[in-house]
Amino acid sequence: MLDNMDYLEAQNKALATKWKVGTCSSGEACWCRTIFPVDKITDDNGEEIFIAGQGEISKVFAEHIVKIHNESIK
Repeated sequence: MLDNMDYLEAQNKALATKWKVGTCSSGEACWCRTIFPVDKITDDNGEEIFIAGQGEISKVFAEHIVKIHNESIK
């Protein structure tokens, strides 16, 4: 976890690190997926940075976005 970053610094760090796809509280059977950095990133207020929260994006699009993002930062 990274400390003492304002939100903009935490956001920029998230853009430069790999992401992963997760499930919402309903699990694998749900249509939606979450996207978040592989390594947990929080700002100086303790807020965790998420790219997409539950109920925001479908599994297909989430997997596609994460693949493109991760390939772009290699």
